Amino acid sequence: MLSIAALAIAASLPVIDSIRIESRWNGLGNPRATTYTIVRRGNHYERRSTNVPRDAVDRFVAAITAAPVERTTAIRALTTREWLMARAGEPHANAFVPVCSPEAKRLLDQHLADPEQALTALNRYFSAPWTDDYPLISIDATFADRPAIHLESHAQPALMLPWNVGKAETWNPEIPRAIVHLLPSGAEPRLTDENLSSAYAEEVAEGMRAVLDDSEERCVHRRFLPAVEKRFEIVRIYHGFPGWFTAYVRRPDFPANLVLTLVIRDDDKPDAEEKLERTVQRTAAYVELVQDYVQKHPEKHFAIWCADGVSVEGNDRAVSISEYDPASGIVSHPRIILPDGKVTEDGY
Repeated sequence: MLSIAALAIAASLPVIDSIRIESRWNGLGNPRATTYTIVRRGNHYERRSTNVPRDAVDRFVAAITAAPVERTTAIRALTTREWLMARAGEPHANAFVPVCSPEAKRLLDQHLADPEQALTALNRYFSAPWTDDYPLISIDATFADRPAIHLESHAQPALMLPWNVGKAETWNPEIPRAIVHLLPSGAEPRLTDENLSSAYAEEVAEGMRAVLDDSEERCVHRRFLPAVEKRFEIVRIYHGFPGWFTAYVRRPDFPANLVLTLVIRDDDKPDAEEKLERTVQRTAAYVELVQDYVQKHPEKHFAIWCADGVSVEGNDRAVSISEYDPASGIVSHPRIILPDGKVTEDGY
């Protein structure tokens, strides 16, 4: 039963006659276009033959007629203590969230519940450049006794923030939340808090990769790890591609500013040890080929690329090498060193 206060608020809202919601998406995969229409039938609302609760319509009206909300205020409103505590320990299906190591999961949960970490992560998330998926939700709301309101969003982040309502931009998260309650269950997941929750956890985990990866990847690859450690010193183990063992490794015969990017695809398969042994057999020749080049640039660090024992596909004697940042683990400026020692900066 609605409270007296809720009834008073509902009574003060303008009366909606119809709501037309057009949802489009055009990017990777099959383009999609869907239209939902909600109309007033006397004292109730319908979407086709389905009843739409009056309180859902009232929530939508309240959201689109509210004063614009600016970005900082909205992000702070999203990161309530209750919302953050719910994120800690919540399962998330994405590549960067730890699922194996208890220590990595504990560290992530600790960061997910931290309000300052949340502000930093969500500001970074909503500032990130996006791909060309071209989403659109366009809504026209008509009223019984006032001009219609048009609102839309082309934004790709969760909740599709920000929104344009008339000529004003607003970051009000109540708008997408209210829209969700007008639609069939699961119809527009990009407008949901579940989508934001998953994006938030991935953003925090991605920002903590240097801390999480060592514990998590050692746990994930615990059966294969001893075989690697018998042959190499592991400098940094990191998450590359699901199912692949990826680490920067070295041996005593390496120049001080050189590591090997060791990649063993599908290390749980029977041929993983064979791939590792092929890498071991070729490593000395690879190091010998790049040694002069590496030693001529002592101010830089380098990483040889080697996947399943092969550095350059189609040329077992050539070496792919990149500049390597020991602090971040990031590689850049790849080049190929050919068997005759020639260096090609732009590929093969």
